[in-house]
Amino acid sequence: MARISWSLILGCVLSLSQVPHANPSPTGPNQRRMNLLQSPSGSEETLSAISVALEDDNEVVRRTAVRLLAEHGVLATNLLQRALKDEDSLVRRTALLQLLALEPIELSETLTTAMDDPEVMVRWAAVAFLAAQRPATEETIRLLTLAKGDPDESIRSMVTRGLWPFHRNDISLRERTDYDHDVIVLDSLPLPKEDWRFRIDTAEEGHLKGWYEPGLDDHDWDVISVEQTWQQQGHDFIGTAWYRRWFDLPEKMDCSAVDLHFMGVDESAWIWLNGVYVGDHDVGPGGWDQPFLLNVTREIQWGDRNQITVRVMNTAHAGGIWRPILIEVLR
Repeated sequence: MARISWSLILGCVLSLSQVPHANPSPTGPNQRRMNLLQSPSGSEETLSAISVALEDDNEVVRRTAVRLLAEHGVLATNLLQRALKDEDSLVRRTALLQLLALEPIELSETLTTAMDDPEVMVRWAAVAFLAAQRPATEETIRLLTLAKGDPDESIRSMVTRGLWPFHRNDISLRERTDYDHDVIVLDSLPLPKEDWRFRIDTAEEGHLKGWYEPGLDDHDWDVISVEQTWQQQGHDFIGTAWYRRWFDLPEKMDCSAVDLHFMGVDESAWIWLNGVYVGDHDVGPGGWDQPFLLNVTREIQWGDRNQITVRVMNTAHAGGIWRPILIEVLR
């Protein structure tokens, strides 16, 4: 599993445990904490003292102890694993972040334990680590899938992003800053308004089931129109849904590029053309009325049938492809 740097997050979390204390007593928790802080950095003697301090009945002493384990690298692995079971959630989260920063180390069991933690901030740290892995391995996907039912909405959203396998960075010729020629729209071909296939995706798993594949049998999907919301057509729900349609194009024109121009999708959209992921418009609720362009020069099939699939997510009010979609030919 790939690793990412957690030093910034770890530093912020660890700083929380540095609570100032005045006039420490000879045997009290403040003195025990000060003794730890004054121990020689990275020594075996200090590691032994930290091991004892992790059993201290004072949570601030234990927080200090787990923070100091960062100085011992992989030698502290067993103690960090032990700290994952501490009754204090900050100790558990600090231990988790340190384990995630270690290489090499097998993390599956650690992450599984953390994702079952009763404290949301511990689960959040585990899922954030998994969602950031690129490329996502089979084990990463397996672990993220376990977190799909987390009660916290922000964690569930992070899981969805982490499980999203499609990426594209191919902007329109009109938006390229390195292209210094005038771009002319030679022709604008509107996609048909009626007879789209439509299906609600309550579980948000259509992309895992290949709903974007041209050969998908969608005969049992609902029939819907674009250029109006799905609520206007009897689908009263908030969430994710898919649109599919075939359309024909004439013989190839003499052009430099071809764009898909969406005039308005409420509110986020992910698009495939002929089975190929060509991009998205995912800027949140504010994107509901923003037109956007996708470069489809390579994917378009002139003089033939083309299949387009659009996944739409709406989080409030009306939703859907409520404005026209155009094929724009550029030179």
